[in-house]
Amino acid sequence: MSPPAEKFAVILIDAVPTDPCYVPDLVTELDKMAAVLSRANMLNIPVFEVRSCSNDLFIGRTCTVTNPQLTVFSASNWQVVEKLGFDAFKETDLEQRLTDEGITSLIVMGYHEAVCVRFTIESALQTGFMVYTSMDVVQGPKYDPYDSSDERTKKEVKRFYNESPILVDN
Repeated sequence: MSPPAEKFAVILIDAVPTDPCYVPDLVTELDKMAAVLSRANMLNIPVFEVRSCSNDLFIGRTCTVTNPQLTVFSASNWQVVEKLGFDAFKETDLEQRLTDEGITSLIVMGYHEAVCVRFTIESALQTGFMVYTSMDVVQGPKYDPYDSSDERTKKEVKRFYNESPILVDN
């Protein structure tokens, strides 16, 4: 019996419009994220748009707004996940949603690689998902999972531009 085929989802984490003084040139990352989102839509691959939220005693719950250059791709295959911390899996229903849809593999991209992307990747691996990512689709100070002190992360994270079947034109 052959192993089950991978079923993909895209996780877009905190891809907010950024201050050009802080992160001066994001054209390449945004263009590549847009290409991934466009391809995901074409193939009807689920996209989970993760927004960072906070609860304020006086104004209530507020969440980040995803970069309009990326939300233009929002389609029926998109779902929003609101998180309160760095990790898109912690205290959210993301894992349950992915499991309910039979997802086995994640393409992870977004902003702040050294924090939110990193913690989400590590949780995804701990919960049994295959993770694909690329330095080309993350923004902010870089955390390269290949340079991680976590040997499991180094071993299990794949760079998707070279290895993901969904990005290869047939």
